[in-house]
Amino acid sequence: TQINFNNNTINGCFIASNGTTSTTTKINWLVSPATGWSVTSGTLGQNPPTNSPATWGSNTLGLTFTQVGNYTITLIGGNNCANDTVQTPICITPQPVPAFSLNNPAGCVPLNVNANNNSNTLNNCVAATYNWTVSYTPAYCGNTSSWSFTNGTNSTSINPKFQFSAAGIYTITLDVTNPCGTFSVSHNVDVKQPPQASFLSIPSSCANPYVIDPTAYLNLMTNCGTQALTYNWTFNGGTPSSSTSASPGNISFSGVGSHTITLAVTNECGTTTISTAVVITNPPSAPVASSNSPLCSGQTLNLFSTTV
Repeated sequence: TQINFNNNTINGCFIASNGTTSTTTKINWLVSPATGWSVTSGTLGQNPPTNSPATWGSNTLGLTFTQVGNYTITLIGGNNCANDTVQTPICITPQPVPAFSLNNPAGCVPLNVNANNNSNTLNNCVAATYNWTVSYTPAYCGNTSSWSFTNGTNSTSINPKFQFSAAGIYTITLDVTNPCGTFSVSHNVDVKQPPQASFLSIPSSCANPYVIDPTAYLNLMTNCGTQALTYNWTFNGGTPSSSTSASPGNISFSGVGSHTITLAVTNECGTTTISTAVVITNPPSAPVASSNSPLCSGQTLNLFSTTV
């Protein structure tokens, strides 16, 4: 960054003992601290200057700053009467390089996430402003955004805290603004949840035993996470009575009544348990046939059946 400084000193007037007058003002420049800058035009001058103009500073001084921070530019002007001094503070701030990290970039709903702001504008001589926004992409069986700032933080906090209450992919964006402009950076948060599962209704039967493949009645089976699912089947009154296979195959149920099938399916976020019933009914009673026999010639035979 290059900055030009101009001497606007109002010259004084010195009257010598012999009655001659002089409006000559000698100036010199001082820059503090002594590092982080260089003179690119003009001269600082000698401190203090002598009567020789070669030791005076230039009326316009160009400085290039190579390090961020606070600087003080001092202009000293004087004649044989006295010196006067003026100082100008300069703050050199960097172009923002936004950066942040997340303590929980992936997890299960509800997910609490803390953002740690690592931007280069922190503790700078010119305060930057920070703005945090969140966008949403449906994923992990979620289709609706649900999140909030927590612990008293908000969109302008340096290190905000978030809670995500619905599954999906949330994109956190940090905008950092200072006199050099606005710059942005983003990171994703993957919010997962337990599996989703449901059964279709199994038709009742009078078959005894009643043999079914329970996986044929799974209406929905979605992971909603990233780790492989595990399964735990329980078959009340069935043979076999349990299984840990995703597809346990045919299960034979015996005995009139209702038999419960229970499936517990688990991923890294938890277990979802669903159940349905297998109903075996009594077969219908054998019918008893009867007729209007005996008949006389020419009469019509009528047959009847009843169940006991």
